[in-house]
Amino acid sequence: MATEKSSVNRALWLSSFTEPPKIVDLPIPEATAGTGIVQILAVPVVPYNKKVHLGELPLLRESLPLVPNPNAVGRIYTVESDATSFKPEDLVYADSTVQARDNDTIKIMAVAGGAILEAANVSIGEIAVVGPCAGSFGGLAVELALAIGGDVIGVGRFKKELKNMKDILDNAQFAYVVMTGDQEVDTAAILGATKNELGADIVSDWSPGCLPEPPYLSTMVGTLKNDGRVVLS
Repeated sequence: MATEKSSVNRALWLSSFTEPPKIVDLPIPEATAGTGIVQILAVPVVPYNKKVHLGELPLLRESLPLVPNPNAVGRIYTVESDATSFKPEDLVYADSTVQARDNDTIKIMAVAGGAILEAANVSIGEIAVVGPCAGSFGGLAVELALAIGGDVIGVGRFKKELKNMKDILDNAQFAYVVMTGDQEVDTAAILGATKNELGADIVSDWSPGCLPEPPYLSTMVGTLKNDGRVVLS
């Protein structure tokens, strides 16, 4: 069914970090060479959305004013004459990430790759403790470490998520430990999951930046061998 075209661009407008965003009517943009205009149908609301709107996350503190939350599902509204892949009414996902045109899959692994392949330099047979491991970045870190032959122990709060990850990966080199909040108990559990209970070679921490402190870092570091490495991402 065709999407009804509007004559106005109704948008959430963020003009100040000290005042709530407002609903305003803006001009409808015009497509230029190599671009298209997307009519927004739905946008994701992430847990840290409020902190973004308050300017409390330095990495996401953009220059105002602007329309926040750029990722969205929508339909192509108009395209320029040089468009080759899209036409009006196509259903699309608009991703605000700036990426290489010729290989846009690089962005999927780039962040985790920097931590696991470059900073941690995981090698075949090394044991990496990754946590929290069930999110986008931690999950990719687990997959990369496994792909190059490492043994991985994933940690997190929710057994259901960790078990689901174990089932999907279907890899004997992956184990998981459910965190209880008791550092002594959790450290012992992670050590018990390492080969011969000798400890880990690498700790890869993926705690969200919006948390006051990393919830598992001290516990994971307590499982390191004497020459172990820690990577904070």
